[in-house]
Amino acid sequence: MRSILSSFLGLALTMACSTSLLAAQPGTPQHPAYPCHTGELWSNLFGTASANPAGPGDFVHIPSGTDVVLDENSEDLGGLWIEGRLIFQDYYGPVELNSAYIVVTGSLQIGCRIPSGAIHPYTEQATIRLIAPETYGTGLPGLDPSGVRWEGTAVDDHFDLAPFVVPAAAADRGLIITEGGTLYIYGEDKGKSWTQLSSTANVNDDTINLQDVVNQDWSTGDEVVIASTDFEYDSWNAPNVVKSYVQGEKRTITDFPAGNQVELDSALNYMHFGEIVHGPPPHDNDPDWDIPMQAEVGLLTRNVVIEGQLSAHSSSANHSHGPQHYGHVILLPYNGQNPYFEVEWAEFRNLGVEGTLMRYPFHTHILGDARVNGAIPYLRNSSIHDCVHRFVTIHDTQYVKVENNVGWKTLGHGFYLEESDPEVPSLTKHIELRGNLGMWVDPPATFDSNTHSLIVQTDRDEPGVFWIQHPDNMIEGNHAAGAYGHGFYLAPPKDFYVHTTTSNSYFRDNVAHSNGQHGFYHNIRTKWQWEDGNPDHLPTASGLIAYKNRRYGVWWRSHGSALLEDMKAADNKSGLYPATDGLVNSGNDLTGVITLRDCTIYGETTNIGTPVNDAEIQAGRSLPQTYWFFERPTVGGSADPHSSAWDTLNAIESYDGYLRMEDFRVAYFEDIDALVDPNNPGQTADRKSAGITQVEYQSRYQEDPRNYVNNWTFGPNTVDHEIYYRIPEDEENMVKNTVVHDLDNSLGQGSDVYLAYLDDFLVANADPNTPPVALTQENVYVVPAASGDFAQINVIPMDQDPLVTFNWPNADADLVVSTDDFNNVQRTTTIFPTNPDTEQDRHYPFCSIMGLNKVTQGGLQGVYKCSFVGTANVPDKYEIKIQNARLENEDVIVGVPFSSLPSKVFLNGNDSIMVNGNSQGITSLSGLVTSGVPHIWFLDQSVSPPVLYIKTKIVLEDPAHSVDWEGTRNLIVVLQN
Repeated sequence: MRSILSSFLGLALTMACSTSLLAAQPGTPQHPAYPCHTGELWSNLFGTASANPAGPGDFVHIPSGTDVVLDENSEDLGGLWIEGRLIFQDYYGPVELNSAYIVVTGSLQIGCRIPSGAIHPYTEQATIRLIAPETYGTGLPGLDPSGVRWEGTAVDDHFDLAPFVVPAAAADRGLIITEGGTLYIYGEDKGKSWTQLSSTANVNDDTINLQDVVNQDWSTGDEVVIASTDFEYDSWNAPNVVKSYVQGEKRTITDFPAGNQVELDSALNYMHFGEIVHGPPPHDNDPDWDIPMQAEVGLLTRNVVIEGQLSAHSSSANHSHGPQHYGHVILLPYNGQNPYFEVEWAEFRNLGVEGTLMRYPFHTHILGDARVNGAIPYLRNSSIHDCVHRFVTIHDTQYVKVENNVGWKTLGHGFYLEESDPEVPSLTKHIELRGNLGMWVDPPATFDSNTHSLIVQTDRDEPGVFWIQHPDNMIEGNHAAGAYGHGFYLAPPKDFYVHTTTSNSYFRDNVAHSNGQHGFYHNIRTKWQWEDGNPDHLPTASGLIAYKNRRYGVWWRSHGSALLEDMKAADNKSGLYPATDGLVNSGNDLTGVITLRDCTIYGETTNIGTPVNDAEIQAGRSLPQTYWFFERPTVGGSADPHSSAWDTLNAIESYDGYLRMEDFRVAYFEDIDALVDPNNPGQTADRKSAGITQVEYQSRYQEDPRNYVNNWTFGPNTVDHEIYYRIPEDEENMVKNTVVHDLDNSLGQGSDVYLAYLDDFLVANADPNTPPVALTQENVYVVPAASGDFAQINVIPMDQDPLVTFNWPNADADLVVSTDDFNNVQRTTTIFPTNPDTEQDRHYPFCSIMGLNKVTQGGLQGVYKCSFVGTANVPDKYEIKIQNARLENEDVIVGVPFSSLPSKVFLNGNDSIMVNGNSQGITSLSGLVTSGVPHIWFLDQSVSPPVLYIKTKIVLEDPAHSVDWEGTRNLIVVLQN
């Protein structure tokens, strides 16, 4: 084993491990002064001019206080410890530093910053190569089992307090910045790290037109990547398809015919869209109707390169690793000290260890507050490409800038804001993630045994270009142009945060396209606290653009109050999917109000993509989902949630929660009749298109009937159906209970009308003087508000016996609800139980019209009688929620099976006990209907099982609440003797 040490005296060399030396102190970041520091030449100390040069596989140590200039290519080293300074200077021309690992506790400097703060970039070619031990031969004596040279060296002695972290990082061939070490890389300024097309590039084109002039900064021989602008990652259950990123293309620049024109080394294989899609006349000159859909062009080439080599070696048996094991870059604390970095215009390639924790192309590891005396570390204008585990990872670290970087081709989430506990994130925040471009993100094939199950699942099933958990970050101007899963995966934990978007914490002006699932995916529920009219509250998310995503452009599920503003979506299966929770409580338990404002949604644009199969060829364009099209969920549950048939192209799907949909611009939604099934010749189906529809799958959850639209504008003659409701399967409670309130004739059926699904039960209690109008082609009832006000009723059966944990054991039974319409015809609906809630209770939610003022002689209008199917048992406790009506003081009666007189019936708290109708002389249901007591109940024992009828008047739980925000709420609790 050979260890090469540069002494403080200059040229003397020793052939032994160094004694313990004082490490450089961190303090204020010490920017290199101009000109770059001088020092001893590498060639004299360790290279060709040395009396005892370092050989293949040797360990080299640059002690504290020693400055070394790399003036020639290094030998293939087994390890390098920079305790002093290693400097790259332009004067010596292109150089390579080759080592199995590099530990920096001093400073590694490539380029420098002059005292005024201006940067003097390094202009020659510099390569830091984390070599595979096979390069120098793993049969050398004294090597570690991993093939590197660590054990018994000076660096081994120094890190005896960290017997695992630093040595393991070295064994996995890392560039390791630690213990107050600094990394300064100032590569040659290339002007733009990425730009976009200014016009469409067609198949066989070998010249592309760009939005920016690049010929003075980019060079012939540079590599560029052109993003796909089509659908990628073909439908997951489609047979014999390539489930990968197909239409993104890498090319080399050969010439610049003009300042913003780039000539490529070979013609393009696919069309890359490069236009701004305008609205139809008369809106074609209105910028609010414009949706930019221009392919990104990323520059990969930099003159400073950090790269890895493929090796069969890994660190230890405790770290599993995938089939692809390259090197990695990590910044980690040691001995109470943090490293610091400033990196710009660098190229990171062939890095990462597939599926292994902590082994990424660029990784800040548990730095906490990464600032040093106010200076914020940063990674800018760099490229990270052809890697095997993420692009950039910021882990339990605050105050880092990641700006204007290009990521191309990796496995697992790309730009990854990591938390030690992904279910309770709290430490990765105050990150400025701005202006980055990422594409080609595939799932890894293997995972570290210590990886959190949430990360394993999401990496494997739905990796995103950007993974962001803590909401307290600045995420702006980033583009996600192709992931197997989502463009932006926003995964804060359920109800852990109560957060307000401010000038120091926002998510805005980001773009996502060509992703296998959603453009933007926010599914776990931060409790956002946006207040309408509060000037200090910024939109929860704004300026988002999503196109050519196979499922939803924007999927946003959250609690609290959120404002999504200025969204633009086109060419997705569905533009927007806003949601809160399937079991929403109004009043003090308010869980979700989502306001969508100022949005432009297009169905199918002039970006026709590349049609491939029979259905696409018939349609004349690529389609988001062709194989799922002919699958519908069944009672047996053949389809996964939200993975159901693509039968309706739509701008927005109405779902759970309270949705306020304002100021929409909608165009280019047209039906396709008799679309062929490319998988089953001879089969066809109609593909509908609409501005608004319901979510379709076996959702048994609830709908808020206050969901409203206001000030929608449709492009003239470009939308076949302003609204179209899907026909539900049996178990789809939510789909068949959908109601949308149109305030101002946005949907063309009149002002102040409800658009309910075409189900006679929903409108049974409508006023016969203003009867509903059926739109049979759209599966919609138009219900004037004067005809009745909808509310949501939720019946929750329970059991008071603590031995059964308060849950009614028969709660998998279906619930049949019956009422009479104004012709005294009984109308019924069957409600299927939800999955158990957090208390393991099941719910039976449904919507209908409130009010007893239309009851006819002997009729039951406004009376909703419930009965369970398939069980003779009845609960001995209920919660009944009657909520989210727009009108107060409407009467309603709900009847539930109950075996005997209840001991108590509460309304909105234990202090409000409802009146026993028997004490008021009520002996029949008709007597209860005509009673003037506002909150009263009556047990009808003339039937078996007996039915407990509860009459209540719609109220606000708190006088300070409003029907337009918290909503009405009657929470009735029934207890048995």
